[in-house]
Amino acid sequence: MTDRFAGKVAWMTGASSGIGAALARAWSDAGAHIVLSGRDESRLAQVAKDCATDTLVLPFDVRDDAAMRASCEQAVGWKQGVDIFVANAGISQRSRATETAMEVYRNIIEIDLTAQIAATQELLPHFTARGSGHLVFVSSVAGKIGIPLRTAYCAAKHGLIGYADALRAELSQSGISVHVVCPGSVATNVSRNALTADGSARGRSDSVIEQGMAPEEAARRIIDGVAEGEREIIVARGGESSWGDNVLGAGIVMLLVMLFGWFKDQINESMSGLYSDQLGRSYRQGMSWFIFSEVMFFAAFFGALFYARMIAVPWLGGSSNNAMTNEVLWPGFQAMWPLVETPGGINTTPMSWAGLPTINTIILLISSVTLHFAHVGLEQNKRKQLTTMLGATILLGCVFLFLQVEEYIHAYQELGLTLQSGVYGNTFFLLTGFHGMHVTLGTIILMVLFLRVIKGHFTPDNHFAFQAGSWYWHFVDVVWVMLFVFVYVL
Repeated sequence: MTDRFAGKVAWMTGASSGIGAALARAWSDAGAHIVLSGRDESRLAQVAKDCATDTLVLPFDVRDDAAMRASCEQAVGWKQGVDIFVANAGISQRSRATETAMEVYRNIIEIDLTAQIAATQELLPHFTARGSGHLVFVSSVAGKIGIPLRTAYCAAKHGLIGYADALRAELSQSGISVHVVCPGSVATNVSRNALTADGSARGRSDSVIEQGMAPEEAARRIIDGVAEGEREIIVARGGESSWGDNVLGAGIVMLLVMLFGWFKDQINESMSGLYSDQLGRSYRQGMSWFIFSEVMFFAAFFGALFYARMIAVPWLGGSSNNAMTNEVLWPGFQAMWPLVETPGGINTTPMSWAGLPTINTIILLISSVTLHFAHVGLEQNKRKQLTTMLGATILLGCVFLFLQVEEYIHAYQELGLTLQSGVYGNTFFLLTGFHGMHVTLGTIILMVLFLRVIKGHFTPDNHFAFQAGSWYWHFVDVVWVMLFVFVYVL
């Protein structure tokens, strides 16, 4: 647990049980003074006894605006003021939309969304005057995806994420960090207390909730995420945390199966003599159109880079007739490229063209030469030259991919250059990442061609598959040269 919160004041709503109570105890263990709010004063008092640091108990119903304002005044006036505010109060739902009373919708949205916004708005002048602090909004995985029987709950939690995202953009230059917490199955009474169609408490818990993550573990993850400056903190484990990874993995496996199945069918048809001259011409036309589509694909990405670098960033810096854009949105923002400091205050280090990028450029250029000599060897029926040069091309492609992985590790661990590094990080990984995917596909194609060469396929007069693979590889090399110039050098 981090000690950077020692002496700070952390205020939690919904602190009488569950995640709120666990957060109070955990933040107290980290040295923070604790403000506890909820409806049940006796339970808040018990949580206060479990805290090792000073506590202030402020019981109130989050829907009571007057009580909320009075509590805000007390919290701000206690110690040195509020450093961390956790909007955790909430209530869930278990009912069909077709059967749910409108009053249930109003209650859930008021508690889970409107009241959290109201408390935050009351605290904002205090936070902005100090120029520091953390605003933590406890949403849910149901705020990311729609879950049946939770229509009101999902609506409120989605809205809370939207409010937090918009608020984060507005406060990007204020020194205030905004975090969204999305818990999955945590062992609390959230499902037991959930409202049914008529507004009554459900009275029983979901088995998946009962077997979920302990609130103490969830609290540790949340506090660590806040300490690390994470914008979105996913608190889940097991299937809930890995579901996306599993789907992605299954998709990749399915793609590879389909790809190699297609290769197999094409090879069998070709070696069986089923292709006519007309079909051969159609393949050439199809490959030409495919390369053209790839050109347009990368043109869109280079266009995005051009727009960000030459238009959007200068506008944000006040160029042309956009002086007020700069003053209103991000005063003091300096337009430069690479954008090493974003308007949101994220700092990074640009990737230098020297070192791995230059080495990879040389590797790809050499690979084009080796592939050309492999093609010449095929046309002249020099099988040894063909296999040697083609094998060398494949090896160079694999080395390129290995070095790109090393480059990404260097970017993430040493330069702070990530996908979260603003528009520079976005465009860098967009262009280099998609190019890396094309190199991967090109290398797979060359491997298939190599196996066919080993089996004696292709003749000087009949080898369009090899020719098409060569076209694709040379295209990938040309794109990299352009990418090296416009992304790394200029």
